[in-house]
Amino acid sequence: MTATDVLCGQSGLERLVRAAYGTDAIVTARVDVGGGRGTFSDVIRLDLAGTDAVPATAVAKLPADNVNRDAAASSGAYRREAEAYGHLLPLSPVARPELHAMVTADDTAAFLLQDLTPLRRVDQLTGLGPADTAAVAETLERFHRFWRRRVETPGGPVDELAIRRSTVAGFSLDSVARGLAMVRDRWIDVTADEADVFSKLVANAPALVDAFTHAATAEPTLCHGDPRADNLCFAGDGSAVLFDWQQIAVQFGEADLAWLMATSLDPEVRRSCADNVVRDHGADFDRFRLGLVLPGLAALLLAQRQADHERTRRSISTSLRRIAAALADYEVATAA
Repeated sequence: MTATDVLCGQSGLERLVRAAYGTDAIVTARVDVGGGRGTFSDVIRLDLAGTDAVPATAVAKLPADNVNRDAAASSGAYRREAEAYGHLLPLSPVARPELHAMVTADDTAAFLLQDLTPLRRVDQLTGLGPADTAAVAETLERFHRFWRRRVETPGGPVDELAIRRSTVAGFSLDSVARGLAMVRDRWIDVTADEADVFSKLVANAPALVDAFTHAATAEPTLCHGDPRADNLCFAGDGSAVLFDWQQIAVQFGEADLAWLMATSLDPEVRRSCADNVVRDHGADFDRFRLGLVLPGLAALLLAQRQADHERTRRSISTSLRRIAAALADYEVATAA
């Protein structure tokens, strides 16, 4: 068993519980609550018993026990989430799950978190409605506003952790091209017209990546990076609670809005509310349009991931089709 393997499955659970509560807690039940929602991680709800200091439930987030784990580790996803929970989120004015314990090994990490399953969730496949979209946008705007004044502070946490700047700048264009081939060959739900939208994006990718990266130097802020329906829930007052912080990056806040609306809204819903959300939250329309380059290119990396679960397969297929619709609606291939 490698150092990375010890964070998967039963071994990972035991290490997390011991790191959080020592020998004061025992696991009395466990339930998979990921349900195919995550590509890089397995998520398990634990029922716990022990002293008064031990909560009744907690959620363990473990590295996926498949080939996607290697892709996540090599891209820095687990490291970024560890930095977020360990250093950045405690400073941030947004609701997120409380961290009970974190264990790292090589380039992977496992987390024991507050159980958010009692809160309201919206299924990614169903998609968000306008009111929930506005609530998420409000939370993102508050997060962006806080970090906009702080990301350039010398010696500050973002500077010390060397958080990546411009997600798309790290994409391999060769890998993006391979993803386009897989969209055509593997994802049969994607229509020929939708595949052609991605083809145009790939043809213009160098210029679009340059334009996105340049925009990330203007009013930069810390972004969640993956604010989609499967990575958030709603408190009783309707406010959004964000989790899954593996894709944090310093770039422009409109990239988060673009990701949210391209991945988590059916095209008809997005068309009905996107312009209002962009306006109401003080975002710039041209940067929002350019922000769609990120989900557009990331979709071609997602198309290459292993889908062990039927829901994962449906989620990837749905995301590809929604993102293609957003790219076409905003003519993103010519955004540069």
